[in-house]
Amino acid sequence: MAAEQTLVYFNTQTTGLKDPHIVELAANARKRGYAPFHRYILPRKEFKTETSKTKFKLSADRKTLLLSGKEVDACILKCALTAFVKWLEGIVNPVLVDHYVEYHTNALQSAFSYFPPLLQRYKKIVRRKSDTLPLFGKLFHQGKRLTRAALASEILGENSYTEYNAREHVRVLLEMTEKMGISKADILRNATPLSNPEICHSSPGNSDSEVIYQRQKKRKRKNPDQSRKEKKMKKEKKEVTSNESPVSE
Repeated sequence: MAAEQTLVYFNTQTTGLKDPHIVELAANARKRGYAPFHRYILPRKEFKTETSKTKFKLSADRKTLLLSGKEVDACILKCALTAFVKWLEGIVNPVLVDHYVEYHTNALQSAFSYFPPLLQRYKKIVRRKSDTLPLFGKLFHQGKRLTRAALASEILGENSYTEYNAREHVRVLLEMTEKMGISKADILRNATPLSNPEICHSSPGNSDSEVIYQRQKKRKRKNPDQSRKEKKMKKEKKEVTSNESPVSE
């Protein structure tokens, strides 16, 4: 008998498409008596222009997260991820589900990589993910826009979104899969193992992680041959300078 698996619909909102840092994380396991998960998170870097539609912004002192100009109760990344892992640990064999799921699982694993003990706990719990994009693609004619917003407008109506955020993305995707008759079995058949993307972090201004510090040290030692060559050139230049005699007038 196959082990039970639980679908966990989730979504992240981030600072941008390149090196994304999470600012909001939402998830819903639809488990009776199990509350959905939601956290706003203080990002480790500034927002890019492509995320302007999310209406997230940092305050001038970078200590407060604003949504549509209003302050939201945001925590630091480590606190949010610790709470998320604990939430996931109460679920049997969670399978992460989202639209364009690869982007969101990569952003999540990138965030976890700052904290190796949390990353190991996360990878022990979550082994698989499922993307709803190809499932909706089978239901609509070729050429149909398959973005979440376009599908929501088509399936649920023009005013399907109350706000453009992670919590709403989760709700809308749940409603769309139900209305279109996409079953748990369909989603599980489409599931694939979690990938292990190459993580490349920028150096966050408010980092409190020893991992970041060690990576910065490694980057400085990345090309020892070049460093030796530069030292040799400096030494030779110094020797030439010291051996030069003053020009007689």
